Amino acid sequence: MFKFFSIKKLIAFVFFLIFCLGLFYSYKNKNELKNLSIYKSLPKEIKSVTRVFLSNKMSTYKLNNDYNVRFLPETVNFNLEFNKVKINILDDNKKNIYGVTPFYIDLVDNNLLLTFKYSEIFYIKVPELLSSGQEDNKPVFKKINHNLKKIKILDTLVHENFIYLSAQLEIDPGCKRFVIYKSNFSLDELFFEKIFTDQVCFETIIMAGKMQFHEGYRGLIVSTGGDISDNKYKNPSDPRPQDDNSLSGKILLIDHKNGNHKIFSKGHRNVIGLYVNKEGLILATENGPRGGDEINLIEEGKNYGWPISSYGSHEDYLPKKPFYKKSHIDYNFQEPIFSFIPSIGISEIIKLGDNFSEFWKDSFLISSLNDRHIYRTVFDKKYKKIKFYERIFIGERIRDIKFYDKENLIFLALEETGSIGILKNPTYTGTRY
Repeated sequence: MFKFFSIKKLIAFVFFLIFCLGLFYSYKNKNELKNLSIYKSLPKEIKSVTRVFLSNKMSTYKLNNDYNVRFLPETVNFNLEFNKVKINILDDNKKNIYGVTPFYIDLVDNNLLLTFKYSEIFYIKVPELLSSGQEDNKPVFKKINHNLKKIKILDTLVHENFIYLSAQLEIDPGCKRFVIYKSNFSLDELFFEKIFTDQVCFETIIMAGKMQFHEGYRGLIVSTGGDISDNKYKNPSDPRPQDDNSLSGKILLIDHKNGNHKIFSKGHRNVIGLYVNKEGLILATENGPRGGDEINLIEEGKNYGWPISSYGSHEDYLPKKPFYKKSHIDYNFQEPIFSFIPSIGISEIIKLGDNFSEFWKDSFLISSLNDRHIYRTVFDKKYKKIKFYERIFIGERIRDIKFYDKENLIFLALEETGSIGILKNPTYTGTRY
């Protein structure tokens, strides 16, 4: 009987599809559809489903239900071109709890580097990437061999012919350490040497690890995780970000030659986005608990409040009272430039080149994971507040984002489809390959 019932449903669905297709080819104009007598006689539920079939764009707007948000390729000022290139080198056995394999991207000359969390590094030449995507012209990603084992990569940085790698090194099942490696950069093979180790053993995963090079200090600016729960604390928030004897929950300044280090700022939870310019400006994007993702202006010696102050909430679904102090300044902490309620799963932050569009001068781009948008953001001159942001729909988790000024392109690390996203301003008239 169950099979018979299923077959009946299938037959009904097929006839419904035929009906919808007939309407579509006969009445492509939605106003004509509304005036069709047979359409008017349909039940309300069937009308809704029919319109979903006949108007994908309209359905997208309705389902996302975002007021005043434009969907790609539309932005407020112009339309973008958006393409995806499938990577096709992902290992299904190396996915995280979201069913995706996290990876990061870097640009070195005319090469795009892809670094996967589970220690694999690949590259492809940008011209080849841009010309690929067709069935007969699939991208070929070449693997870069290296000498590291038992690591999970947190970030990579290429600077002045060197590549730096932050990682979780597993000493044994109960001991994981935060480490930084360095190698001369080569597309053939990398020989990493350890330049920094946090000697503390962590039982669970290590977070953060974002790196940038600070020209003024001639050293690495590196974030360390500050919510690494090892079940030793009754309080669910790790107290070590406020402990000057711990390197957890900090932003560190590390000598790239010998590994000497000092605490640059403290009171951080999970900084996974860093921007540093030649003038020494440091901006960080930081994951909050449940709500409270932050954009922070990082200044040496300052305390950013975690785990005492946060505009987010305790992980409990409906806490009876605020778990964290909402004000930062009242407790001598630095207030964030901006805090997202609810969380967007904030990830990377970059400065967009002014040549991308005259409409987008002085713009930063901030990527997100669970929100699946990028945020075009403009700050005031002192980086004390956001003047505005424009929320731009992408449709999947964005782990990393980079601007390629040679071709005026934006590259995205898209986790759910395992793709490289490419955003282009079609009005750009610069040179092409």
